[in-house]
Amino acid sequence: MKKRWLAFLMASVMLIAMTSCNDDPPSSTKDSSSSNTAQRSFEVLDEIVLPLTEEPVTFTYWKAWSHNYLSSFSEVEAVKKLEEITGVHIEYTCVPSLSATEKFGLMLASGQYTDMFEESQIGTGTYSYPGGHDKAVADGMYVDLTDYVAAYMPNYREYQVVSDQVRRDSTTDEGRLVGAYMLRCVIDPQKKEITIEREPSWAGMAIRRDWLEQLDMEVPETIDELYTVLVAFRDEIGCPAPLSIDQYGMVGSSYLLSSYGAMSEWYRDGDEIKYGPVSDAYKQYVELMAGWYAEGLIDKDFMNPDQDMTGFATDRYGCGNIGWLMAADYYYSEAGSTTNPDFWLEPITPPTVNKGEVAPSMYPSYEVVQPTVITTECENIELACKWLDYHYTWDGMLLNSYGVEGISYHIDESNPNYYVYNDVMAKPEGMTITDARMMHILYNDPGLFDWRASFPYQNQDRVAAYDVWGQQTDEIMVPQGATLTSEEGNEYNNLYVDIKSYKDEMTVKFISGQEPLTKWDEYIKTLEGMNLARCTEIMQQSYDRYMSK
Repeated sequence: MKKRWLAFLMASVMLIAMTSCNDDPPSSTKDSSSSNTAQRSFEVLDEIVLPLTEEPVTFTYWKAWSHNYLSSFSEVEAVKKLEEITGVHIEYTCVPSLSATEKFGLMLASGQYTDMFEESQIGTGTYSYPGGHDKAVADGMYVDLTDYVAAYMPNYREYQVVSDQVRRDSTTDEGRLVGAYMLRCVIDPQKKEITIEREPSWAGMAIRRDWLEQLDMEVPETIDELYTVLVAFRDEIGCPAPLSIDQYGMVGSSYLLSSYGAMSEWYRDGDEIKYGPVSDAYKQYVELMAGWYAEGLIDKDFMNPDQDMTGFATDRYGCGNIGWLMAADYYYSEAGSTTNPDFWLEPITPPTVNKGEVAPSMYPSYEVVQPTVITTECENIELACKWLDYHYTWDGMLLNSYGVEGISYHIDESNPNYYVYNDVMAKPEGMTITDARMMHILYNDPGLFDWRASFPYQNQDRVAAYDVWGQQTDEIMVPQGATLTSEEGNEYNNLYVDIKSYKDEMTVKFISGQEPLTKWDEYIKTLEGMNLARCTEIMQQSYDRYMSK
């Protein structure tokens, strides 16, 4: 991999040598419009040398994190080991994930920032800079790391360009590198090889397999077959709501709807962005759901947002979406939610219109996850970059994924897992495995994360759900990295809030029979009169920018 980076490094050296600066490149100064006169060249590193510093250095870091047994992220075993290896101390400010959006906004408003931030998953907009990373740089808030990555982050710069998807998702619309993103990967521990790879979907559709066996029926592959199964669940089993749909009338990430070729919001038709709720596909889907609702195959109270997955355990639902793979198989029996010893929830691929087709939507799980950014409050950007870069080494990956050798795991070359968990991780006393993991590994920190690291101590029937849901595609889904500028976001949000509200309201009414489907044309005309064309134009611009990166 180093060979194919030779040309890049030579170009980087030439570029960086011409960069004028005092202590920082011009792109990372607090006043982005200012220029500096003093010149210096950056030494381009091929590798980082440990420890990173001989003198004690402390950085401050804001992070969404909480734990049932630890009071601070600093107490995590891998964090303590990271400080020992790098010589860098991190003073963490941790807030619970549920209040992270509010706390992040308050921090921005206060003007008092930490040296580094962890932002939320890209594309979610929950706790991230309003208007995006380019605006954060222009506002003098975040450091433009483009030159720093070229000079001081030899490991990250390798992985940041392994594919168009990774490169686009980790680069701003204006071509900057601003955040150091967590990159999901799989590893070959014997060869010490790392491959950047997305984790398969960990949510999807499921069906009561024990009921199918009782009825001597097969897993439905088409929507017509699903209808036959749902009728049998209603008539033979006595299930009151054979199909579970959410409060907006959807099953998961538009699984059944996508079989008709659309999504419940925006979707791709080739390289054209379209709005699903005005498509013929959406009408077909809504007609289907309205018919099933009238026949008693759908929860009469589906529009109530308080409905949850326990409906499976209480025999209220027979098929639908489950939010996480751990709820598959006999989980509800194990958890005590049902006393039925035969209960089994089988992960399935969404039934499609025609047999042999694949649903073109999935619960998204990407290679590129949440970024860590460096703010202009940081007084030693070079060292901060080197510290971040360590997370993209093999040893950094182990801390992220498995923890500290001798504490959370040991090496057993005869074991197919190679890295074998010790009892503190595999059989924790008095706590869940999730709590045990969070006590020992960096987990959602920046760097490389082997998403298969949890497999050895997970129920293998549940892990098999990955193979089922992994058959789905995202070919009509809008990429997560297609984001709006600050100006676009303001205009879009002002327009779309009414569009979405009306769309959601009418979808529920059509499905529940409160409004007849003869009013469909009127519904379309109303949406078009709410500046839908302008919203579509904005979304197209966003997608075009993303694809041109």
